[in-house]
Amino acid sequence: MVDLVKLRLLGVWFGRPPAPEWIKVNTDGVALGSPGMGGCRGVFLTCRSFVKACFAVPLDQVIAFEAELLAASLAINYVWNLGWHRIWLESDSSYVVHLLLIRSDQVTWRVSSLAALHSLDLVYGFPGFSYFQGR
Repeated sequence: MVDLVKLRLLGVWFGRPPAPEWIKVNTDGVALGSPGMGGCRGVFLTCRSFVKACFAVPLDQVIAFEAELLAASLAINYVWNLGWHRIWLESDSSYVVHLLLIRSDQVTWRVSSLAALHSLDLVYGFPGFSYFQGR
């Protein structure tokens, strides 16, 4: 379980590119069926929209929400492991964004995501609407 209490809401951003010291990651997850074979991916972008990194992971039997949540979790793990400490995470799953915003303890986060969630400045959102949160 993750305790996201250390994160605080700092403002709301509408469709702007991230500041130069930030990395934006667009995540997505999909499942063919419910459950079904699926996958998730993330594309990391600079303030000039250049691709800095990306990932794609095939998944076994999942539902779409699991794939979306795993994409967000993997993105957080990757930025932490790459030493980037400011991330704008964008997902088309408003429920994933909601769970991050309400600091839900109902979600079993990957252990390696725990340290990252407490130490990163994060922006959560879905296309066109993002929530900015910091340490």
